[in-house]
Amino acid sequence: MRSVFLLLCLLPFIQRAAGQSLKLLQNGTVISGTTITVNGSSSDVELMVEHIALVNSSANTLQVKLKRYEVSYIPSTYNSMCWNGHCEMVSAHQGGQHYFYALSDVVSLSDTNTTFSGHYRPNGQAGASEYCYVFYNVNNPLDSTFLNVIYNATDQNAVAEYGFDDCMKVYPNPASDRFVLELNTTTSEEAVLNIYNSVGQLVGAQSQNNLLMGKNTLNLNIELFSDGFYTVSVVFKNGIHTTKLIVNHSK
Repeated sequence: MRSVFLLLCLLPFIQRAAGQSLKLLQNGTVISGTTITVNGSSSDVELMVEHIALVNSSANTLQVKLKRYEVSYIPSTYNSMCWNGHCEMVSAHQGGQHYFYALSDVVSLSDTNTTFSGHYRPNGQAGASEYCYVFYNVNNPLDSTFLNVIYNATDQNAVAEYGFDDCMKVYPNPASDRFVLELNTTTSEEAVLNIYNSVGQLVGAQSQNNLLMGKNTLNLNIELFSDGFYTVSVVFKNGIHTTKLIVNHSK
């Protein structure tokens, strides 16, 4: 069964950030603020996301650190990450031990660093665990970028855990003061909606106790949110679904 870490305190307002200097690329494609799903089997030794490049688009050399946030986890699984030649032992962090963990390295980034990879050991446990990797400027933490990774280890002999028919829509996107979240569920559900900013902070949360089978439409106010990238995460009893949202108040 999936365990989910929920913050109790919300951050109603965060400062507006200046232009972002950092972005993430995979095989030449910008993936900043997106969610990647890595599929595999619970019998696999390891699931991995790799070939990730962090790019500094400014004219200055930046001092950059990396944090990993645990959005949700399957018990008895393990996770680790590598960056700039520093790799944690894959068995160093069991799911649920650390909500967030920061590598001690501060990397001087003048152009591009291509050495990031995320690692996940299912340890025979079926289900999906989600982690958010945040790269940020030490001297200006709001100058940051992030990537969400869902490590999905399936058990081919098991029935699907939750009734979500892979339909989650956010519009308009970019959004200004409000946005609509549309969910299609195959069963009546209870869920928790979480919104994270680009440094992995929880800036909004809402319980949904009466989702009906079929289409559910939620109208959400974001007028106090800063411009930038956000992750919208809907947590069900036995599953999680995420998408990205861009807030732009000048549109």
